[in-house]
Amino acid sequence: MLAHPETDRCHHIIPLRRKKIDSSRSPLSLFSLLPDRRLEIRFGKFSLADFFDTNAYGSYTTFQFMNWTVDNNGAYDYAADTRGFTFATMLEYHERCWAVRFAEALMLKAANGIHLDADMRRARAENIEFELHGTMLRHQEGTIRFLSFINHANMGSYREAIGSFLSGLTLKPDITAHPLHTAIKYGFGLNFEQPLDGWMGAFGRWGWDEGRHESFAYTEVDQTADIGLGGKGKPWHRKFDHAGLQTASRETTRNISLSVVPVFFSATADSITAARTLSKLITRCMFGGDFILRFACSTSTILATTKTGDR
Repeated sequence: MLAHPETDRCHHIIPLRRKKIDSSRSPLSLFSLLPDRRLEIRFGKFSLADFFDTNAYGSYTTFQFMNWTVDNNGAYDYAADTRGFTFATMLEYHERCWAVRFAEALMLKAANGIHLDADMRRARAENIEFELHGTMLRHQEGTIRFLSFINHANMGSYREAIGSFLSGLTLKPDITAHPLHTAIKYGFGLNFEQPLDGWMGAFGRWGWDEGRHESFAYTEVDQTADIGLGGKGKPWHRKFDHAGLQTASRETTRNISLSVVPVFFSATADSITAARTLSKLITRCMFGGDFILRFACSTSTILATTKTGDR
């Protein structure tokens, strides 16, 4: 068992077969060798997005310079406080060609808040993902992931907020104007990555949630789909200058992001905000990187309650 003090997380491996496979050490796992058939247990404080809906070509808005609905499933309202973390227990079972993971996590007391609700009878989140590996193109192993989540929390209903306003119970539509109760929000996701050769690959996502209850932890997106290509080249190093002195080696990281994100939403209550999905064109140089070229196109949809009470 290994403890990660920076996130208060423990990681325990239960081997189910003697055969070992290589594993790259990372902030999320310090094991250099892992059994090819194993059970992994994690518990403590961590981000669910580090383990669910991951993708080699699009998962990190910081490193890969794309908007949220390209690097993550915008409809995946995963349990997290305002800093992106929650307390959870996660169980993973790994086989050579597939894996399945399940996490039970704490939800927030209020939308996008900092305080988690410790009463799991009232607020909690179940997350499950099935991951399948297989060789399809040019002997390159691709991955497809099927995701589902169910959130239980003190969430407001858009339809009830509109109804209360039209009945004169509130001065304006207010998604938080309701007694303490437990509502259920659920959704699904599909995620794939397929290397095309040693330096280029394709990736894509699809996400959907029921959209009747307020966005609690992530974005105001109910449907999203994106597809793109990612490529990575070799770093280059400078050798020696004419004076015979070694010049500092430099590696260049560059991203070219072409992203189209149309967002559609109907006229709705004042409490509903537009999706904060930004398209960014960023070029940056740093030490220790490769040349990365990524093109992606995404579309996100907000389906909200109109004044008639329909979605």
